[in-house]
Amino acid sequence: MPIPTLPRAAKSSAPAQYLGFSLQQVRLCYYLLSVADGIAVSLEHIDDVGVHRPDGTALFEQAKSTLSGKNPASNKSEELWKTFGNWADTCLDSNIDPSTSEFRYYVSDTKAGALLTAISKADSPAEAEKVLKKLRSSSKNVKRERGVSHISPASSRLGALYAAPLSNIARFMRKPIRSPPSVIA
Repeated sequence: MPIPTLPRAAKSSAPAQYLGFSLQQVRLCYYLLSVADGIAVSLEHIDDVGVHRPDGTALFEQAKSTLSGKNPASNKSEELWKTFGNWADTCLDSNIDPSTSEFRYYVSDTKAGALLTAISKADSPAEAEKVLKKLRSSSKNVKRERGVSHISPASSRLGALYAAPLSNIARFMRKPIRSPPSVIA
């Protein structure tokens, strides 16, 4: 049986958006297979994916796809700055202590951004302070350079995240696979 020729994809076709949403389910499965007993995992509850520990601490993860051709890890990425702003809003609105929470920015493909690379490599209080200064400076520089409207609201709300230990922000920690946790619907 011959394979039919398909017409060109419709203008309303959204493969990049679909990949972005389906990536969240993949990340949920990753956590379901890798966290310890007694830990709950959620999808679109506290963030794209959330990990809820019995001690009240949590991991907030934003999962980003690179299919659109854009680099979501770039210092000037709208997605990155909106994520920073959303995390800050979540901390303020929900009384989340950023110093006892983890914030992870997961990108589906190997994409680099100087700011996220510096955050991930900061492993001492002195290094964290340098990166926080870079974060503040970057938010001002990006606004000036491009007049980008998404930077201003995000950077003005980042005070809550500035208080967090930098090791809690955007770090991807690998954990051994253990039995699956419960799921929050």
